[in-house]
Amino acid sequence: MDTKALFKLGYGLYVIGTEYEGALSGCTANTVVQITGSPVQIAVGLNKDNYTNEMIHKSGKLTVSILDKTADMDLIANFGFQSSRTADKFHTSGQPFVTDAQQVPYLAEHTSAVLSANVVNKMDCGTHTLFLCEVVDAQILSQEEPMTYAYYHSDVKNKKKAEAPAAAEQWKCSVCGYVHEGPMTEDFKCPICKQPASVFVKVEPEVEKWKCSVCGYVHEGPMTEDFKCPICKQPASVFEKM
Repeated sequence: MDTKALFKLGYGLYVIGTEYEGALSGCTANTVVQITGSPVQIAVGLNKDNYTNEMIHKSGKLTVSILDKTADMDLIANFGFQSSRTADKFHTSGQPFVTDAQQVPYLAEHTSAVLSANVVNKMDCGTHTLFLCEVVDAQILSQEEPMTYAYYHSDVKNKKKAEAPAAAEQWKCSVCGYVHEGPMTEDFKCPICKQPASVFVKVEPEVEKWKCSVCGYVHEGPMTEDFKCPICKQPASVFEKM
């Protein structure tokens, strides 16, 4: 079975918010679908590992911020690659948010529309919970085109990867062994033996590769203590050497 066939199904990208006893929680999701029109009901699928899942079980209420194409990787990573157990995501996002009539937060910007809903039923789906919810309010916030899950992978995520800094070139002088870092120009001369650029050979070292255990990004080159993943902003400690 080729499970990549499932990628052809249409998905959006959403931030699910909830509130319980004054605490706010939120996470990204790609499974929100309308089930009925009267009453208006939606189904929301969330991984059980998400703290937001646990909070919704307690609160019985949620919001769906339908992200539009202006949302960037930093915003998506804020809600998708850290836990509400340890981070107040709506404050760390750096984006304005407001609360609905039930005091549940939702994003005020980069959101095409917001739905407020109450849980009326639940289904245990193994790794996930499917919440059946009745929509109690809905608002259109912008005329921007909603972001699809496919657009997130093809454009937003790949664009962020392309922006990650590349390792500097290295050129070794075949006469004295001096190593130059950076592009090699025609008029370059070795600062040690004064030989021209033609005697330099490009160094092709065995590059270390480190994989982020959170989002899967692969970093090439040495791993420093202050390194942060350009995709999910997690520290060097979550990287595993390949």
